[in-house]
Amino acid sequence: PFMEHATAASKSFVKMSAQVTKDQNLQTTMQNLAVVTQEMNNMLKAMPNMSKDMSELVKHTSAIVSELNKIMPALGELAPEMPKATRRALEAIDEAVVVLKAMQKSFLLSGSTKEVREEEEKRRKAAEPANRMPASEGSGRESRD
Repeated sequence: PFMEHATAASKSFVKMSAQVTKDQNLQTTMQNLAVVTQEMNNMLKAMPNMSKDMSELVKHTSAIVSELNKIMPALGELAPEMPKATRRALEAIDEAVVVLKAMQKSFLLSGSTKEVREEEEKRRKAAEPANRMPASEGSGRESRD
């Protein structure tokens, strides 16, 4: 029985070694193993820095969560009033626009507003991409204004 097992083991070893050495597979395997080993060494060297960074990340995340926990009760109390407050804020902005437009029509401010509008128009044109066409030019239809 021992000789039978030894013979079977040696035949299996011969098959395995033939597969590994066929087409230089052993050489390729060893080269790849060397690359993987080097990368593992590099990763192990970086591990202490990674753990330090992770501890900083956890510390900052904990601080953020702590601050959010302080704010959440106040936001919970204000949440039902948010739609009304938003609506009123928009009304206030609309009213401010009306007042500013009225002020622009006064004699003292009319010249200054013209200069500001020209500066804003230049700044807006400089900020736009050069290849962008206005919608009226790119649509193929003529404007009716």
